[in-house]
Amino acid sequence: MQGHYVYNNAIKPLVSALFIVNREYIPHDKWLIHMSRSLAWKPDSWEKDLQGALNTGDFSAQSLQERQMCIDRLWNGMNDRLCEMTGTDDRLNFVRKAGYESLKKLIEKEEYTLQEWAAMEGLEALNYEPLHSVFHREGDRILLDKERLLSIRPEDMYVWFYEIVDAGRKGVAAE
Repeated sequence: MQGHYVYNNAIKPLVSALFIVNREYIPHDKWLIHMSRSLAWKPDSWEKDLQGALNTGDFSAQSLQERQMCIDRLWNGMNDRLCEMTGTDDRLNFVRKAGYESLKKLIEKEEYTLQEWAAMEGLEALNYEPLHSVFHREGDRILLDKERLLSIRPEDMYVWFYEIVDAGRKGVAAE
């Protein structure tokens, strides 16, 4: 039941994201699904997968897995489109773009003053992964810890952060 509840709550942001992909105004909840049908671009099999994502079936684990596959296909279609529209590295989900770009800045320059970083990214970004695991502070400077960056393993952090680290360190490993 809990899994179905979570997926029920995921539908509205998922359909809203389709309007964003189409650069359209997000309509009132009452019209959200109906108006999604008239959008210029939709992922392949939008209607079928949307219906599957909304279908609770018999509330079994199997029906939950079927819903998950439908939601995954819908999101992956939108993610591919967003990556294409923004020139985002297709090895990453679009939602990881900001984290990747922050890490890339740290990798490229390797050292920033606190003031430079605060003006560019904000100091709070250093409290979050993957940046938190790959920098250290010396006085008023922020430094890339290359050894730590290259030694992080998949089990060291959540998969979505590890994917950012893995994409970011490809250039470092080549040096």
